[in-house]
Amino acid sequence: MKRVLTLYYDSYEANYGDGFYPMLVRDTSCDSSIDVAFEYYDGELVQLSGPKIKGYDGSTHRDIIREMSSQ
Repeated sequence: MKRVLTLYYDSYEANYGDGFYPMLVRDTSCDSSIDVAFEYYDGELVQLSGPKIKGYDGSTHRDIIREMSSQ
């Protein structure tokens, strides 16, 4: 299944810091948002658009999979 999700991130960190570590839920560190397309197939999550995600903080990866599965 394919789906576009709105992710939130700290633009300074994405551009000048550790890299792009988006979150599914906005928190106080997030000052920007972006729509990113994903495909979830056979237990694997694949990013189809947007800047390359360097990693996920906390439960973000699990939350994205849960959101993809609720479609």
